[in-house]
Amino acid sequence: GRYYKKALEIKEIIKGEFSNAFKKIDCLIMPTVPSLPWKIGEGLKMKPEEVYAADALTIPANLAGICAISIPIGIIQEGKEMIPVGMQVTCDILQESKMLSIAKKVEVL
Repeated sequence: GRYYKKALEIKEIIKGEFSNAFKKIDCLIMPTVPSLPWKIGEGLKMKPEEVYAADALTIPANLAGICAISIPIGIIQEGKEMIPVGMQVTCDILQESKMLSIAKKVEVL
């Protein structure tokens, strides 16, 4: 009951903050995840909060109902391994065309 109501209130605050931001900007570009990806199988050994933290940068878009896409932007070397990295492009509600246009332009760089 009360936790659900509080969660809905917080969701509306997040939605409002994004709405205000998109009055001044076309898109937000940021990392998709806050760290390098873990190796296959490592996620099974992690604590739930560690796995949840990997989604920390994508959850706000979901809560706000805005559009977002993750695109590959390169590969970095970590020791002997080459690791793909990406970024996300987020735009306001119903601005999927703008989001895809920006993502396409960035992806070909």
